[in-house]
Amino acid sequence: MKGGPIIKDYWTISELADEFEVTRRTIRYHLQQIGGGQEKNASGMIIISADERQALLLRIKGEEIKEDISRKMDTKNERIKKLNEAVHYLKQLLEAEKISTQQKTQELDRLTSILEEKDQQLAQYKQQQQFLQEQLTSQLQLLDQEQQLHLHTKSELDRSRQSQLALEEEIQSKDDRSWWQRLFLP
Repeated sequence: MKGGPIIKDYWTISELADEFEVTRRTIRYHLQQIGGGQEKNASGMIIISADERQALLLRIKGEEIKEDISRKMDTKNERIKKLNEAVHYLKQLLEAEKISTQQKTQELDRLTSILEEKDQQLAQYKQQQQFLQEQLTSQLQLLDQEQQLHLHTKSELDRSRQSQLALEEEIQSKDDRSWWQRLFLP
């Protein structure tokens, strides 16, 4: 088709579920959370406005970010677990081979150093985790504020349009009465 993409005024739950690659149940849940989905088309299907679609997109992407951070945290926890297992294995090797006291002391110093490094890495990981959590919280708050502002602006615009239409009807009504009066008055 020529002329660029078609701009839609509304979408159905199924269309958005396909577009966002989530279930219809997920769309319904988030739609309920934002208080949307109140309108239905002629066939009785719930229709979602462009503003509601944008709000849904922001909420779903926010959840995907949370899940991504959670997966990254799980990966780091697995790495720490493997490091702990390696340290444990090294300790067992030292005991099994019954190396000299001096060698044991040196090896224990090395293991202590590894453990200290691990503790530092764990502390850094916890700082990163806290930072990411704060960033996510901040981003979600900004998204919520943006969504509320957007919905408020839309409602104000709708009220303004209604007021303008009422004023135009009143002016038209007065013009019509004036015309009839001129027609019948001598």
